[in-house]
Amino acid sequence: MKDISFNSQLRAVVSLPDISRADTVKLGGYNPEASEAATTSSKSFGDFLQEYISDINKEQAKADVAAVNLATGKNKNIHEAMIQMEKAALSFQLLVQVRNKALDAYQEMMRMQV
Repeated sequence: MKDISFNSQLRAVVSLPDISRADTVKLGGYNPEASEAATTSSKSFGDFLQEYISDINKEQAKADVAAVNLATGKNKNIHEAMIQMEKAALSFQLLVQVRNKALDAYQEMMRMQV
């Protein structure tokens, strides 16, 4: 059986366009390199999203372990397993909604006339 990781499945669902710094548009004299928000210590949205995806992957792995332990009888507490599975499901649903909003914003920006 082919082992498909949660990250690879999530990357297939979350297919955000790759926007590099070269594609940014400077509006009204705004220079992102000069602003304090663009320092090397701050995280970009992509970094934040990657970190959140790895957190969701960990939650999914915990839910899988809880379900296997429940099915094999190692854990008799169904409540803990259900709570863990719901946490993973809600985290994934949140990520999908963030992806949808990001894509909507990207598509709206692409429709703007310059």
